[in-house]
Amino acid sequence: MGVDLLNVRGLEAMEPGAPVVMVNLMRFRERSLDGDGSGWDAYLRYSALTVPMIKARGGTLLWTGDAKAVALGAEAGNQWDYLALVYYPTVAAFIEKHNRYSNWEARVAVESAQTGGSGPQHARVSLRRRLRRASLFLPFRPLLRFLYVYFWQLGFLDGLPGYYFARLHAVYELLNVIKTYELKIRKE
Repeated sequence: MGVDLLNVRGLEAMEPGAPVVMVNLMRFRERSLDGDGSGWDAYLRYSALTVPMIKARGGTLLWTGDAKAVALGAEAGNQWDYLALVYYPTVAAFIEKHNRYSNWEARVAVESAQTGGSGPQHARVSLRRRLRRASLFLPFRPLLRFLYVYFWQLGFLDGLPGYYFARLHAVYELLNVIKTYELKIRKE
């Protein structure tokens, strides 16, 4: 099913100039984490910010829609609310988009630590942002992020896709740790 191509090594092994189609399988919470509407509402806010970034890199949304049924594989653990197929013209464009996310997270972490504020977030996210800022001092953050996604958020119930998803979160966390460290050193 190609899920193993979602890991970083798989992407690095692909031809950098080759196009990529990302399959985004989504489940929505009844209430969004920021408390501002449903998970669907949060996705719409997220899309309004990310679609222009995707298009700026030559990408486009090929298809989005409701997930109606599971056609291949076990139904348990594979029920999704929504699907999106996103085309990127190159592997490099896909990786660069995710690199920008981690750059933004690092900037928010450094600015938030300096100002004591919660960064450019909705007011209802302030508690979550404060917890995130406190987590900056935890050792083994990438490992903790993996364990949180895989076990606490029940990623193991999704089998191999859940494992890869948790691994990607750990890699993303590692990028945030490294970039935050780099920004702190530059500002000193």
